[in-house]
Amino acid sequence: MLRDLVTDDMANVVLKQLGAVSVQTKPAYINTVKFDISPTFEITYVYEMRGDETILLNRENPYPMFIGEPSNEDELVSMITGDLEKFKSAYNSSNFSMFIALAGRSTEMKECIEKVFLKHNVEPEDLKKIENGLEDLFGLIKEAAENAKPL
Repeated sequence: MLRDLVTDDMANVVLKQLGAVSVQTKPAYINTVKFDISPTFEITYVYEMRGDETILLNRENPYPMFIGEPSNEDELVSMITGDLEKFKSAYNSSNFSMFIALAGRSTEMKECIEKVFLKHNVEPEDLKKIENGLEDLFGLIKEAAENAKPL
C-alpha cells in the first residue's frame, strides 16, 4: 500500500510539472488528470493504481479510450505525455474539429451496437450486414491513412 501511495504521488507531481491543470486523487488510488490544450479544449486521463501493482490508464476526454497498462510511474507519465503530444500536434490541423466529431460518433456507434445486442436477439443476416459495413469503414480509414500526410 505504501508503494502505491508513493508511486501515485510521484506520478502526480511529474504530471503537474508537465502542465496538468488539475490532478485529483480519489479513494482506491484513482487519479484524474486534466491538461488544457487551449482555453476551449482539454484532455482528461484517468489512471488507477491497483492493489496487484498494475496501473490502468484511460483517456476520458475528448472521448473515452483505453490507453494501456504502464508497468510503472515512468511508463505512465511517458504514455500520457506521448498521447498528449499527439493531441497538441493534431489540434493545429484544420481537420481537428471534424476528427473530434467523428471520434464522438464512433463512441455513439459503440454504445448503440451494445444496446442493440444486449437487448435484442439480432438476426444473423443483420449481423453480417453490420460486419460488412464495419469492414467497409475500416477500408475507408485505411485509405484515408494512405492518402494522408504526417503531422
